[in-house]
Amino acid sequence: MPGRIRRLMRGAIVPTVVVPLVLAMGVVATGATVVAMRPTLAEFIAKADAVCDRDDADLSKLRIGTSMATMNTFGATLARSTTKTISGLRVLARPPGTNLGALLDQMGRAAAYGRAISRAATERKFPDAAEAGTQMSSAYERADDLARELGLKECGRTASRIAGTGAQGAPVILKQGFLNDVNAQCRAAFEKDLGPEPTSLPELSSYLAATVAEATNLNNRLRQIAPPPAEKQKADAVFASFETLVVSAGHLRDAAQSGALTELDARFLKFAQDTAAANIKADQYGFNECGSGGEFLATS
Repeated sequence: MPGRIRRLMRGAIVPTVVVPLVLAMGVVATGATVVAMRPTLAEFIAKADAVCDRDDADLSKLRIGTSMATMNTFGATLARSTTKTISGLRVLARPPGTNLGALLDQMGRAAAYGRAISRAATERKFPDAAEAGTQMSSAYERADDLARELGLKECGRTASRIAGTGAQGAPVILKQGFLNDVNAQCRAAFEKDLGPEPTSLPELSSYLAATVAEATNLNNRLRQIAPPPAEKQKADAVFASFETLVVSAGHLRDAAQSGALTELDARFLKFAQDTAAANIKADQYGFNECGSGGEFLATS
């Protein structure tokens, strides 16, 4: 019996005394290992700056360019590089008390605006692209400020500079894209064959009816092309002159249909004046295909 008791006691002591001791030693060891893996602030900053410097290399030659296509590439590239940087920073071990949450969230917002400007450029939504460009620049600037507050030297700096430069160049691109779209609509309309030149009053009446219908449709299509916010007032003034011209053409059509030659002469004179005024405004703004380059509202 004494031998059996001693064996039982050994079986009880080992689990209740030795095992907790081993586990305690393991916890201490594990805790020491965790502490040892946490970098100093200087080490963290060096590694974080290396991540940002690596990803900024993708942006070194990035420019917003001169077209909606290059604006699309610009926004997409900024967003892709920033998303890559966020992933790289997120996995870094950090010193106690270092919180990257605000910086990573802000970088995420900046990347989202980059994607928004890319999407708006692709869809040729000029007001949306202008708004996204402004917001993108501000978002990257704020991310840069947050990086400086954390002591980071590289993170945010290049992206903020390039986003700011892109925002400055965006208005010129957006205006040109808007001009291109409007001119394309006018060119397509003017290439339509409305029939032979009229040689009689009934033929003139029919020709003017077709002209007014086509011009009305064109004006409606032009109004659907939303200009960049900075161009809205000027563009609206030109569009209004087109609409005045169509009204004048309608009066000319009505006079031709009635056969009143005296009124037809007067209406033709007013139509010619409105045509000249609309052409001047269109040419000055850059709607060359809609102004003197247009033909279906010619006064000859």
